[in-house]
Amino acid sequence: MSNKVKIIVLKSSSNSKILSISGNPGDSLSEHKVDNHALLLMRTGNIIYKEEKRSQVLSAGEICDIPANIVHQITCSTNAAFFVVMPNSAKMKFEK
Repeated sequence: MSNKVKIIVLKSSSNSKILSISGNPGDSLSEHKVDNHALLLMRTGNIIYKEEKRSQVLSAGEICDIPANIVHQITCSTNAAFFVVMPNSAKMKFEK
């Protein structure tokens, strides 16, 4: 069973927030959706980003759009760190 990634709110303003997320190989952020559009920016390592209609490996320096209300999951395939930028009002809902 995988461990969960570490999530830290790096910066928050009245309009947006930046999450710093990191993990080791096998760590994951379980299936969830966000009620607003978000942007994922890779810092180091590799992750697998999966959603309903696509799955892709992201590496350091790459960017991924996260559409609103689409169930997705992130799994670290190496030691990895990335940022997620979203509206401050965005709410995450984890699937059961």
